[in-house]
Amino acid sequence: MSLGLNLIDAKVSFGTSTILDHITLSIPTGEATAIIGPAASGKSVLFKYILDLLDGQEPKLEFFNILKEKVEPQPGEIGVMFQENALFDSMTARENISFQIVNTLSYSKLKALGVANKLLSDMGLSATTGNKYPSELSGGMQKRVALARALSSKPKLLMLDEPTAGLDPVLTVDICHLIKSKTQSEDITLLAITSDIQVALTYFENLVLLEDGGVVWTGKVSSIKMHEDKPINRFIRGE
Repeated sequence: MSLGLNLIDAKVSFGTSTILDHITLSIPTGEATAIIGPAASGKSVLFKYILDLLDGQEPKLEFFNILKEKVEPQPGEIGVMFQENALFDSMTARENISFQIVNTLSYSKLKALGVANKLLSDMGLSATTGNKYPSELSGGMQKRVALARALSSKPKLLMLDEPTAGLDPVLTVDICHLIKSKTQSEDITLLAITSDIQVALTYFENLVLLEDGGVVWTGKVSSIKMHEDKPINRFIRGE
């Protein structure tokens, strides 16, 4: 059963600079939501805020299931893929994936390696690739390994930070199809930050537009009418 989340009056300041300005937001269960916005709009800070990665900040969050019941996420139920992949240089691709499972689900190393092998195959990577270190992998392969690791603990919420950054158009389509296929088939809520507006419009159901640390528009992609003069339309047009 997938997880949704509510942000409640999220505020983050560094010194005299306000980065997130009293954001209240709901991310629905079982759907794909993209957070978009111009540079320095607060997207990355919001991502870290949700994951409780900001020193001195206690995130105000509520998680809920499809029945709208409040729940507490268990270890492994939130999967994360960071923009720079954050793979361990000293571990092979297979070890990177299995490390996540051993440390969140307490699987034996043997069982974790079996899961890692299955995920490598799901990502279109060979067993030989699983023996390679991150430095020996292309950018596209590293993204697939990072995605496999994020999925390894069978998350109910998958969070992605710029999942297509640095990829060419062909690899962008490939990784987006993988993400969409896995999240839909396994009923995983998807929440991503992306600077690629075409990716957001094509592969996500819901958009959240941030500007100057606040939400200026949120809604369904299907509800966007390009002739309208709204913040989301102006942003898409590059105005």
